[in-house]
Amino acid sequence: MAVIFLSLTWIEFKLFEVSRSLPYVHSIFFFGLVNFNIILFLLLIFLIFRNVVKNLSERQGGKIGSSLKSKLIAAFVGFSFVPTALMFLVSVFYINNSFEKWFSEKMSGVLKSSLEVSNAYYISTKKKNYHFAEEIKKALEKTPTQKLSRSIQLLRAQYSLDGVEIYEGLSAKKPRIVSLSPSLKALPPISPKVLRRVIQENIETSLVQSSQRGNLIRVIVPFQNIYLKGAALVLSTHIPLSLISKMDDIALAYEEYRSRDPLALPLKSIYLIILVLMTLVILLAATWFGFFLAKQLSIPLEELAQATKKIAKGKYPVLKKYTAYPEINILVSHFNNMSRHLEKTEKEVKR
Repeated sequence: MAVIFLSLTWIEFKLFEVSRSLPYVHSIFFFGLVNFNIILFLLLIFLIFRNVVKNLSERQGGKIGSSLKSKLIAAFVGFSFVPTALMFLVSVFYINNSFEKWFSEKMSGVLKSSLEVSNAYYISTKKKNYHFAEEIKKALEKTPTQKLSRSIQLLRAQYSLDGVEIYEGLSAKKPRIVSLSPSLKALPPISPKVLRRVIQENIETSLVQSSQRGNLIRVIVPFQNIYLKGAALVLSTHIPLSLISKMDDIALAYEEYRSRDPLALPLKSIYLIILVLMTLVILLAATWFGFFLAKQLSIPLEELAQATKKIAKGKYPVLKKYTAYPEINILVSHFNNMSRHLEKTEKEVKR
């Protein structure tokens, strides 16, 4: 018992270290399962130890039926332990295999790569728009102001852009020239602060704006030609909601994976503890039922053996019937008939 107590104490200590990464409520549930498992394990040990010791003492005392009872107990307990142990081992294998696959480096790499691909799409779109902006600036370098609108429409279609705008002046609230794809009805205005930074400080910038139909990746660069000074060229690419939702799903999946990765060992431990709990419940129930059934089957046989001894001594007992066991009732009925017949015969002989 001391060894069992020390072993259980060591297990509790190790599981305490595992449960540190769990939330408080989950830690309570975790230790509740552990302690419940320990209680069931001790009950199982007590049940087996008590009945084995009792049966051994009966066999040493030469009690009739103890040998049969031992064999019945061994058969019932064996038939319950073997399939339960196999089920437990197979379940442990599948749990370990599932957790190794789900929390593997390969899975983490796939999710991370997917997130990087979605982020790279935004970055590559910005770079592409910066490149197109330089090409458009070169193409419009000598274009008169009255022809800018037509030229921008052609260039937008050529570079497959969703929007090309030219803002004139630092405080422009609306673009002077606009060319939009048929899928877009309007674009949100660029703030004066951004325009001032681009035009005055001659700094290229980019931003991502949200709209009802998706996101807009917008690149703003300084623009001027021989006819127009102090302007800003804005190139826009529309990202549809369907693509954004997929990118968000990837990001969410990766974040959930990262948040659950430290919980891999505690979660795996909880699954294993629940599996142990189910196994112990099955073993405890099967063992108790085996002992109970062996006892119920051996009691009538013990009484029958005792009754035969009494007949040998000249007594003629009548055994009670067991309604739960028809086969034994037949044997008891025949024995009672035999006992009555012997008693009747003995009385007739004495006359």
